[in-house]
Amino acid sequence: MAVLLLVNLAGLFFGVITPSHDSIRHYSYSLFTNAAFVTCAFPLWFTTARYELRGARAQIEQILAVAGMAVVLLGVLMSATRSMFLTWTAGLVLTIVIALSGRNALAWALITTLACLVVFLALFDPAAGQGGLLAERLRATEITQSCRYAEIEMMFDTLTGAMLHGKGFGSRFESCIGERGEMLAFAPHVAALTLWFKGGLPTFLAFIVLPATRGIHALLFRRNRIVGCACWCGVLLYLIQASMSGGWSYHALFLFGVHLNLGLAWSNRSKRCAS
Repeated sequence: MAVLLLVNLAGLFFGVITPSHDSIRHYSYSLFTNAAFVTCAFPLWFTTARYELRGARAQIEQILAVAGMAVVLLGVLMSATRSMFLTWTAGLVLTIVIALSGRNALAWALITTLACLVVFLALFDPAAGQGGLLAERLRATEITQSCRYAEIEMMFDTLTGAMLHGKGFGSRFESCIGERGEMLAFAPHVAALTLWFKGGLPTFLAFIVLPATRGIHALLFRRNRIVGCACWCGVLLYLIQASMSGGWSYHALFLFGVHLNLGLAWSNRSKRCAS
């Protein structure tokens, strides 16, 4: 997936691939799909190499995993996409947390990368290309003034009287909010809240809130082994993606199911070993 993402970025850069949107930002929908997949899988790839392999081979596998995330960062800067950047940062931070628990030297390289990126975004000239555009978009973000916030308010107004049971999975929330002269009816930004709209509050709690709570618990108390924690990191990363626009990639949804099942399996294994 990282290789496909790199090819996609090269095609956008050289003009071989036509951007999905006619604007100063260069992106395609496959860029979002591949970036979501690589970011979700990164903690498990990085951790499994260290856990299952030994010596130079483990280092090579980990470096390849980091290279995949570097390609995602390149995509973030080219597309100037805030949601991709926030998810990428979360993936890096979660992996650092796991790597530090095992005194992994590569964790310090990841920390240095994150620190340099923060300084870069703080100091970059907004007029100096796509990286500056991302920094400018982050600085100018006002949640309560955004189209997303207005859409969420509209969705809950539409949901009045059906908060508990939802509108049904055959229903569809259509936004009439406009942005830059375009209607967003066919691409609403309400993300994971769509699950509340369709399935009601119990469904939202069961498939969004409960996995998030379980993943945070696994990271805080570390009763799982490192690989189990990495699986729960993948769960959290999908939920972060699904809480922003562009986060409903079916590739990432597949990984959500894989990570959730593996995380539960490692939790049960840890309990059996403890008993």
